[in-house]
Amino acid sequence: MFPLKRNYLKLICTKHVLFVTFVIILYKLYKAPNEAVQAIHQENDDNASSNGDNQQREVQRTQINSLRMACARLKQDVEKAQEPWIVQYLLSSPYDLHAIMKPTAQTNMHVSWRHRLAWCVPYKSGSESVRYLIRSAVEENGKELELDEDVVHNLDEFIKVIQVREPLERLLSAYRFIFETKSTIDKKLTDRIVKVFPNLATAKNSVGSEIPSFLQFIKYLGDKESWDKSIFNSGTAIHWLPQFVQCNPCDPTYQPDYLVHLDESWIEHTKYILGSVGIDTNRTFYLLNPTPGGYSSDPHIIRKYYSQISEEDLEKIYFLYKPDFLLFNFDFKSFLNK
Repeated sequence: MFPLKRNYLKLICTKHVLFVTFVIILYKLYKAPNEAVQAIHQENDDNASSNGDNQQREVQRTQINSLRMACARLKQDVEKAQEPWIVQYLLSSPYDLHAIMKPTAQTNMHVSWRHRLAWCVPYKSGSESVRYLIRSAVEENGKELELDEDVVHNLDEFIKVIQVREPLERLLSAYRFIFETKSTIDKKLTDRIVKVFPNLATAKNSVGSEIPSFLQFIKYLGDKESWDKSIFNSGTAIHWLPQFVQCNPCDPTYQPDYLVHLDESWIEHTKYILGSVGIDTNRTFYLLNPTPGGYSSDPHIIRKYYSQISEEDLEKIYFLYKPDFLLFNFDFKSFLNK
């Protein structure tokens, strides 16, 4: 009887082992294709990421090389002071062209010490957005804003970034921000502009206060008789101060590793740079401090305002911001075609 029982138990165990083996084989047959598919997806993601990074590197390499050549040419032209527009700019412009020979100001610089990242942004070129991104990435609350002169000249080991915006788009953004949306207007500047062009119609801001129209504003900026350095370089006027004055790309102590344009490529380039220094980019990217009524980069808004401006007046504005156009590779004519 016992031998029969032992044989029966062996039979049961054998069947159990065969069943378990069968299940394992089925699991492997199911798992293998899925692992292969996952591996393919991962490889595709890695390749896409690698291709994206390579593309970003190539774009930045091209932009930085172009910027450095433009700096060399402009510095040489300023030193020689022979080009007619250079001579005129040096003699009459309210802005200091020699700023390209001077160290970068610390006013517009945002620094993450932990990530060894320095990001210079002129006003109305996305400065609030960059301030938020840098601050949110730093554990030491606010430390990225504590700068002194020694620090500005000791950024050799930092990744350095300059962010800029199309000059005429930025000028429109500054006008809308300063005059149209602020409840407290710069009365001194407003009165001055209106007084210079009393025959042109004024406008109203969001709270009904009288403000210079965009046409008055543009004519004022282009009027040589109105070029007062004390007014053009301080107060609310810093919002349309040329970008090369605020973030000098030609300063040997702050030669940028990256140049970022505030346009449709801004998020892509910003994510790449932040990721390259170890800052988490798994977040929502958006521009802070937008102007009510739509972004000033909107072609419809650009046409609404600039259609009022004559070609002659636009040429005068181009002259003021010509260094920005040349250094940062912006195209004046393409802007007019928007």
